[in-house]
Amino acid sequence: MAKQAKSGARPKDRPKQEKNHEHLFVVEEIERYRAWSLATCVAGERAGALGVAALGTAGRRFELAALHNGDVREGLGGPEVYFPETKGGGSATVPVSAETFRALKVWTEGKAATAPLIPTEDGEFMHVATLWRLFRQSLVAAGISRKVGVHATRHAAGFLLLRATGDLTKVQKFLRHSSLATTAGWYTHVHMPDLRAGIEKAGL
Repeated sequence: MAKQAKSGARPKDRPKQEKNHEHLFVVEEIERYRAWSLATCVAGERAGALGVAALGTAGRRFELAALHNGDVREGLGGPEVYFPETKGGGSATVPVSAETFRALKVWTEGKAATAPLIPTEDGEFMHVATLWRLFRQSLVAAGISRKVGVHATRHAAGFLLLRATGDLTKVQKFLRHSSLATTAGWYTHVHMPDLRAGIEKAGL
């Protein structure tokens, strides 16, 4: 698959934009989209397979577009997904849950290992813009009307992992952030729903 052209470098005089948290999933949306994706993936719908892969691996849009069926595999330490293309031009392997692995293996059953995991209707690798449109269609089908991007699934995965473990270093490792400060910059904010619950419980 041809690599996507990178955007130009940020001009030095352009101020750095603030993180836009309005375009992230809220907890209820994460749970709804996850359930919808799992059900439709095993039913043989590629939009569901995209949702399972996106949430289960925390992959970036171009990383998901480059996946082959054979990249969903059983590793020495358990189920994993191998990303042949990653940010920075390298590759990476991420562990996945048994649930994610089972759903994706149902989806890939009987298909060539070298074929794209999320193909076009013609069986080719998707352009990232096409993948984005498929993602938007999947949101509507899942009953989510807000306009969030594919990257929202990456942050949703990080949020769920932080919620389950309370360990920011695990989130950093899973998301493949080079700096813990990058991870903290997002998830001290995204973790607000649980902070509110704690405040209520404390009676503050």
